[in-house]
Amino acid sequence: MNRFISSLLPCTALVSACAGTVDIDARDKTRFSSFETTLPIEGNENFRVRLQATRVDGSFSQQLDYTEYIRLDDSSFSGPGEVEGDIELTYYSVAIGGNRAGGDSFRTETYYGISQTHFDLNLGNDTERLEASDESVEFYLQFATYAAISESADFGFRWALSLGRGLSGISEIDLLLEYELAEHLQLTGGYRWFDYQYDSGTEDSNILVDFDGPFLGIQVPF
Repeated sequence: MNRFISSLLPCTALVSACAGTVDIDARDKTRFSSFETTLPIEGNENFRVRLQATRVDGSFSQQLDYTEYIRLDDSSFSGPGEVEGDIELTYYSVAIGGNRAGGDSFRTETYYGISQTHFDLNLGNDTERLEASDESVEFYLQFATYAAISESADFGFRWALSLGRGLSGISEIDLLLEYELAEHLQLTGGYRWFDYQYDSGTEDSNILVDFDGPFLGIQVPF
């Protein structure tokens, strides 16, 4: 089964720098895009190999007051003033798993493997810029459950998690509806919560990047 999902709708992005300092809440355009394919394992009908590449990018802006500051590695800047920036995150996963049917109207999917995440954050104000970049390999797990609501439509819940050094990794939750348009074409839509925990390299400061919002996509299963 091959899948390509690309959302075209505005979402919400949130960046929080943990040292008791600042929450940056943005409601600018955010884009999700991903490619997914599953390959059968010869001689085993219950397991498949799944390859996935997902990209998330967005931008944000926020006012800092006198008590707020942002710290990245050995650099920091403080309010008052406006901070704005851009975020790009890409992760790739290789996982093994399969489907299990619970009757004609219910099925579950479980996959586990490894993923690689690349994260870029650029933020600043009128006088100063800070940048963060990270690349890590993580353990990856995905679970999904679907219930048929008609002959051509399924309602589903999907959860994915990756975990690496310093508790860095992604977490993704989708509430979605799949509608079969043709034999090898499905329309997918729903709401997505996506976050990435970034280890900033300091003991008292980590960064949590959150994206959430509606998404639309297509699936091409075989």
